[in-house]
Amino acid sequence: VNSKGVYKQIIAGNNKITAGWTDEIAEITASTADFTTIDIGHHKLTSIVKMSLELINQNEFDIVGELTSQMTLDFSVKSEEGIFKGDGVTKPLGLITSGTDYNLAAPALTSDDLVKIYHTLKAPFQPNAAWVMSNNTLCAIRLLKDGDGRYMFHQSELTGGYVGTILGKPVLLSECMDNIAAGKSPIFFGDYRRAYKANLNPDMTLQVLNEKFAEYGVRAILGILWLDGRPVNPEAYVNVKVAE
Repeated sequence: VNSKGVYKQIIAGNNKITAGWTDEIAEITASTADFTTIDIGHHKLTSIVKMSLELINQNEFDIVGELTSQMTLDFSVKSEEGIFKGDGVTKPLGLITSGTDYNLAAPALTSDDLVKIYHTLKAPFQPNAAWVMSNNTLCAIRLLKDGDGRYMFHQSELTGGYVGTILGKPVLLSECMDNIAAGKSPIFFGDYRRAYKANLNPDMTLQVLNEKFAEYGVRAILGILWLDGRPVNPEAYVNVKVAE
């Protein structure tokens, strides 16, 4: 959601909308569904970078543009980390805080686990589902072999879009995701459009400050991004957890 204000999201409670077969000219049975409304506003992500005039004037390339590009990249990484792992305190509430749990008994992943993770996700959410994991976790999956030493996942499973697919579903890589280890959550699998709602203010601030540090011979770049988010449907994704 791109919004400058507070976004309101309806969340179903324990009792969901239900339908029932009804005879002709018979009273329709009322649903006992219950809902709550939550507000998703904005948290502020900020950065300021100082540059000496010597650095600016003694280089032929666009150093201001380069530093602005690096700042924007870090904003992207920090936003991703907040959406995955944020605790909701001055940052988004991450996917790690909710979802349908799948528990690994040990810090090791098998091909059977992958099939079970897939089918832990309810059928309505499977068509648009995708995997999210770290590069290290994907490597461990690609190295899985059968009893004859053959890789469990054929080449076609590894190259079809994104960085590949697992059980026909695309894999998204993130260095913000945990690797497989005790007490960690190394994998998400689900339909994220239905699982999570993020509210991003499209008016990101990138400003060159020419005067603030002028007496020190310094210019600065100020960046501010407003973003918040939280899980809205735990049934729409699986949160894989490794036992302590």
